[in-house]
Amino acid sequence: MTATTPRTELPIDRRSTDRAGPAIDIVRNGELRVDRRLTDSRRCPFGAYGRMDARHRLSIVRTPGRPGDRGASVRRPSRGHVRVRVTAAGVNFVDALLVQGLYQIKPPLPFVAGGESVGIVSEVAAGVVAPAVGDRVLVASGAGGFATEMITAADRVWIVPPLLTDGQAATFMQSYMTAFFALARRAKLERGQSLLVLGAGGGVGLAAVDVGRALGLRVLAAASSVDKRRVAMSRGAAATIDSSTEDVKTRARELSGGDGVDAVYDPVGGTLARSACVRCATTASSS
Repeated sequence: MTATTPRTELPIDRRSTDRAGPAIDIVRNGELRVDRRLTDSRRCPFGAYGRMDARHRLSIVRTPGRPGDRGASVRRPSRGHVRVRVTAAGVNFVDALLVQGLYQIKPPLPFVAGGESVGIVSEVAAGVVAPAVGDRVLVASGAGGFATEMITAADRVWIVPPLLTDGQAATFMQSYMTAFFALARRAKLERGQSLLVLGAGGGVGLAAVDVGRALGLRVLAAASSVDKRRVAMSRGAAATIDSSTEDVKTRARELSGGDGVDAVYDPVGGTLARSACVRCATTASSS
């Protein structure tokens, strides 16, 4: 059976831009904003087909409804793969880069972003020993997480422990594994040493506060607002620095007894990072 595909037209914002990125930028209030590189019959990332005419209007061909409503077959997981019903997905900086076409990996359009997500396994294919149908899992797929369901290799999923909510688990992998690798593997920090975390109110910075405390470090948390600093303190920071009003270098030295911290964790970059990293660390750590 062939599905009927209604056609609608949406106004185009004609922008002059040479930046790299996907043809479709954003859908807002029913208006589709498209850059001037969209060509005839190019497929849109959100799954519809777009056609721009000489009047610079885009015709969108949509197929509304669920797959079962339009007679389309649902893709089945192949050997070694599982289907996951997504309940939460983490939103990371890499996702923002991917959808703008600014990441070093540029998947062909259309694609679904979402590198880490959590959900319930709803189907397993042949050759899968674990997980099982009904298991709650963390999916490290690299893409595809911003969807209702996804199919992924079974070796890319892990069982979520009961102590984590769906939202916590969906934001765990990139932030916390980055923090653990940086502090335990690269810096090789030991219990009792001091750590200054910049941007401690963000997801990556807050993960570093958590991991630092778990490793037995004395954590100083720098953040720009009262609420962010309060959260960092609640997660175990020994002290906080107001990065919007205080000199981070001077304050970090004061809070570390005048000797400076052993390491600086920097997910922010820029002038603040250069000042803190070069001048706050101890002489031994800097050499």
